[in-house]
Amino acid sequence: MDLQASKEGWKLSGAYSLDDLFKIKSELSQYGFDGNVMVDVSELEVINAPIISLLLEFRRHSNALQLVGGNADFYDMLRLYGLERVFTIA
Repeated sequence: MDLQASKEGWKLSGAYSLDDLFKIKSELSQYGFDGNVMVDVSELEVINAPIISLLLEFRRHSNALQLVGGNADFYDMLRLYGLERVFTIA
């Protein structure tokens, strides 16, 4: 699991577990969210419930969330849960 923050946005890579999600959620208040947020998901190993939950948490803290990268399975999973309208997909 790796979460990187920069001026451009966030980058998620590796695999995330439920424990990772709880740790990140507890630390989110220290990060600045300014308007629209971009998240690069191109290096995620899997798409699972903790990832979806983390993305929804990012979305709660921003005006809009743009997802960049990712494979067809990732976006199919978002559509399966009816979340394709919650995020902007680049």
